[in-house]
Amino acid sequence: MPALRVLIAEDEPIAAALLESLIKHEGHTVCGTVAYGRDAQKTVYALRPDVILMDVHLADGLSGIAATREILRDVSVPVIVISGTDSREEMAEIAESGAIGFMKKPISADELRVNLRLAIHHNEILRKLEASELLHRSLFDNAAVGIYVCHPDGYYLASNRAFAGMLGYSGPAELLRAVHSLDEQVYVEAGRRGELLRLLAKGREVTDFESEVYGRDGDRLWVAEHLAPTLDSSGALQQYEGVVINITGTKEAQKALHIANSMLQNTVDAIADYVAVTDLEGNVILTNRAFEEQLSPYVGQERRLRILPESGTAGDDSLFERFLRVAGVSGSLPEQRGRMRIAGVPFTLETTITRYSTKEGAVVGAVFVMREGKRS
Repeated sequence: MPALRVLIAEDEPIAAALLESLIKHEGHTVCGTVAYGRDAQKTVYALRPDVILMDVHLADGLSGIAATREILRDVSVPVIVISGTDSREEMAEIAESGAIGFMKKPISADELRVNLRLAIHHNEILRKLEASELLHRSLFDNAAVGIYVCHPDGYYLASNRAFAGMLGYSGPAELLRAVHSLDEQVYVEAGRRGELLRLLAKGREVTDFESEVYGRDGDRLWVAEHLAPTLDSSGALQQYEGVVINITGTKEAQKALHIANSMLQNTVDAIADYVAVTDLEGNVILTNRAFEEQLSPYVGQERRLRILPESGTAGDDSLFERFLRVAGVSGSLPEQRGRMRIAGVPFTLETTITRYSTKEGAVVGAVFVMREGKRS
């Protein structure tokens, strides 16, 4: 059993001497002896003992129970209370004071030994908790993603460095000091946090909650939040934790793609001929307005060009099949021209088929430009 440094708070010299003798016999050290409650408080801060043996009745009128409460407000140290009585009222006060043990006078060696072992066990648990808290704090502070804890009233309770930096603050302290209303200072869309609170009030996690938010200097960014609520015993939302990823780049890329697709669509819609982009199996990817108005009914719900040989005879090559044979061949013609028939369409189509390629040059599809030819 590891040796303890024990502080004795006892105003009777004989009782204090007896305690000291018993403590030393158990292999522990007495780091100090005081007779006053206020001296016990001061000595705890100065000597940092491993355990305190606290008599209920001390010389200055400050009870050992009151002194225990005062000490435990600031210092995590096990306190074992000693008393000459064990009245129900006094025992209730001792239990509520935060003390971990009780010994009734006269104290036996066995009773002291058991209580000191409780103190050792208490200290071991406390050290493990502190180590766990340090690890948790390290993981929290050093996480690559933003993490915060928020009060339902709309202010941050905690933040890691990544989240504070994401919003443009120098660190968590500045963020917590500066932001007092998430509704007004963080979320761009009015009522956005209210929607979030309604989801969290159900007691379930919320994933991929995307919002536009303000940074410190008023700049805007998009974030995706994964949130977990903490409810009190009555089921009310007490706080919630958020893990945050900056998705501004993704949003900007999506916006740029949407603009590019809109421009492409407007461009092909302005072409009077029928235009369709397909994959190499004929599945339709993109069409223009003229195609939709004239040929869409023949494509069907599967959105596929069912291309027939020009003669309509089984076994003959179609224009598309001839295109596929040379599409990926280096040095071959970049396009195929000719008449083409689509199943159900009552006329042939004068068609040009060109390659649809990636930036690296791989052929992934075909571009059809068609106009009405001979009717059946």
